[in-house]
Amino acid sequence: MGWWRRSWAGPWPGHGPFAYLPPWERPGWTYWAAVPVYDRESELRSLQAYRLYLEDLRSWLDEELRAVDKRISELKSGQQA
Repeated sequence: MGWWRRSWAGPWPGHGPFAYLPPWERPGWTYWAAVPVYDRESELRSLQAYRLYLEDLRSWLDEELRAVDKRISELKSGQQA
């Protein structure tokens, strides 16, 4: 009885004779299979969405910096809030 007969449907990753090795050291494992490949349109859409996220983050960060600067100026002038 082989190692693959332990499961009901066949050989599964992590249950074979090389289960003690990390995946990248197992026979037949390739790095390129784990890297997603995008077409130009998908990459463009994802980069545009990422840019919008960063712009939102920048506006939030600007508000936070203004609040911190205001509090610093209050503390320097001796006011208590």
